Amino acid sequence: MTTWSTPDLDTIYHLLSASRRRYVLYDLVDSEPTNVDRLALRIAAAEQTKAIEQVTADEAERVTTSLRDIYLPRLADHEIIASDPRSDDLVTGRNFERLQATIEHARDAEPVDLARDHPTESVLFTDPVTESTSNDS
Repeated sequence: MTTWSTPDLDTIYHLLSASRRRYVLYDLVDSEPTNVDRLALRIAAAEQTKAIEQVTADEAERVTTSLRDIYLPRLADHEIIASDPRSDDLVTGRNFERLQATIEHARDAEPVDLARDHPTESVLFTDPVTESTSNDS
């Protein structure tokens, strides 16, 4: 594991050069912790500018695989994120704060919609209407 006390600009900008790494970091700024599968679904939807429920299982799986194999390990190597392999949860790592201002600046310059909630998970309308509304009696 690589540990650095003062991140140099080359490292910071290299980490931010990949959009999927940026999206992971944007999400962690907004809502820590997260889960790899939920995050992948949000990233797939944002990249294709479609609603979460329109993302196919294959599209979400491709993003999940790339996160696990390419993007998350690099962030973990620099202790910017930490993960629990048992639950697939992601949290900020001990060096995250060193990049937070830069991440927020990048997010402000690149507005991307990483939808937070799946619309079908709403707690406002949890009971479907099951009774008939007609008066046939």
